[in-house]
Amino acid sequence: MRNIFGSNRRMSTVIGVGLVLLAFTTVGCDRNDRMAVAEPSAAAGASENAVKRSKQGMYTVRIDQDSVAAGAPVEVALAIEPGKDLKINLDFPWKIEMQEMESVSFSTTSFGGGEIALTEERATVPLVLNVAKAGDYDVKAIADFSVCNDERCEILRGESVTVKVRAVEGSPE
Repeated sequence: MRNIFGSNRRMSTVIGVGLVLLAFTTVGCDRNDRMAVAEPSAAAGASENAVKRSKQGMYTVRIDQDSVAAGAPVEVALAIEPGKDLKINLDFPWKIEMQEMESVSFSTTSFGGGEIALTEERATVPLVLNVAKAGDYDVKAIADFSVCNDERCEILRGESVTVKVRAVEGSPE
């Protein structure tokens, strides 16, 4: 009876490839097995309420001002910073979609490509936001981004990120 693989050598290759695939699917990338990373501290110069810590400390999100003036467009920088022993993945195509809400609007809601300034230490999004009235707001965005260490990169797609914005009457603090 003829061997269905044509030769013993071809059959050995098929079995070897199958075993490699089986091993990879067994011990490969399990999305539930996230990196264990220590929680980063708030960046110098940012108030604690302007910093939002991410799940498992992979990144923090903050704005560059403690408060903004209500009732007029204000330029701020939204920063995503990698957690301890991590860096921004400069090769990943970052995308951030700001979520408008009652009392908070943006001149532009979608950012990607060259609109996001990337360094290994920080991703910076230039926002022009308008907060209609004084108060504290949880400003949200949906982001696709990646942070890495020497062993692996964590790709976050559809990640909901939140930052606190305090709007005050008159000039900000």
